[in-house]
Amino acid sequence: MSDYSRKTDSGSGRRRGRANDSEYSRWGLTDDEAKVWAFMKSESPNPKEEWSTWYGRPEAEYETMAASVEKKLQESGYYED
Repeated sequence: MSDYSRKTDSGSGRRRGRANDSEYSRWGLTDDEAKVWAFMKSESPNPKEEWSTWYGRPEAEYETMAASVEKKLQESGYYED
């Protein structure tokens, strides 16, 4: 897989890894949490591994931030919209 296709959604040319600014800030997410959220919402069979490969950070960090994202989304009413 080429670097370019790995860095885009399904090779469509649309870059992945950052949610829409107004969307993620609305739910109280930091930039790093927004990146995790983008991978959580992707159709990847293993978003944790892809995130770790993409950002060069440990998978355990993804798990920690994913839990924080879920908590913030629940507290902010994201799932109630």
